[in-house]
Amino acid sequence: MSEDPSSNSRRQFLAASSVLGAAGALWSALPFAGSTGSVHASTQGGSMTADLILFNGRFHTVDRAKPIASAVAIKDGRFLAVGSDAEAMALRGDATRVIDLEQRTVIPGLNDSHLHLIRGGLN
Repeated sequence: MSEDPSSNSRRQFLAASSVLGAAGALWSALPFAGSTGSVHASTQGGSMTADLILFNGRFHTVDRAKPIASAVAIKDGRFLAVGSDAEAMALRGDATRVIDLEQRTVIPGLNDSHLHLIRGGLN
């Protein structure tokens, strides 16, 4: 018994659509998505202060426009600033934890949730 050829192309279309849809949903959830500058949070009616500042380091940002930074400022698990020590320190508050990395190198975490999106789209 032969399979309908249009059914096969429909499956390929659905698989591709599910992958693109999942990729779009994941991208929009990333903390850096939609921002191209070094400061990623807006300040509405006051100054934004970071929970954590890591400075005096070498950060590999995986951003082609700005591949290396010396400091980051983080609030609620999201990057407020990625750039120079001065840019990050501008977001320092009284309760900000500040860590001197002493020129150590920082690379992004590699997290693998091990999803098979194409198989999920086909099923």
